[in-house]
Amino acid sequence: MLGFPVPCGEIEGISLVLVPTTREHAHYFVKWVNDPETPHYGGRIRGCTEEGEERWYDDKRQDDTFILWTIMLGEEPIGLSWVTGMDQRLRTGYTGIHIGRKDLWGKGIATKVMKARSTHLFLEHNFQALFSQIFMPNVGSRTAAERAGYVQWGIRPYAGYHNGTYLDLWEGVLTRERWQQLSQ
Repeated sequence: MLGFPVPCGEIEGISLVLVPTTREHAHYFVKWVNDPETPHYGGRIRGCTEEGEERWYDDKRQDDTFILWTIMLGEEPIGLSWVTGMDQRLRTGYTGIHIGRKDLWGKGIATKVMKARSTHLFLEHNFQALFSQIFMPNVGSRTAAERAGYVQWGIRPYAGYHNGTYLDLWEGVLTRERWQQLSQ
């Protein structure tokens, strides 16, 4: 399912917006996923192709438990954000983000996107809780999630494997109540 545009503020005077992902964004995904210098904790396989990403996009576009946005800085796609595993009865889902441009890491983009995405999901989709799972070595993503209001609710050992090492998984939650408190 495609999301509605969500303004996320500005970075150095340039607008930051979540926009519905289009098929044309696939070549950016391929570049980001295949970048050998990027730590790869997200579960996607290196060596993906534009055709494969377009098929993935076509599948996700039809999935009513998944919302996918492209993160735009001005007119440039710089990453992705999503919510998956949406449970309409419980009003919960799992959120994720990937900033594809490494030169933009550490500039507060992920925190701004997470905050705006959370506000959108709580107000427009009536979510009660958002969950996030981040591998422990990904300190930047965990820090951004915590700055956006997520709190740790557990650590799952042996949840992944990367470069010969088993990885523990940080599991965080942002409840509607906590989001409301932080929004005041």
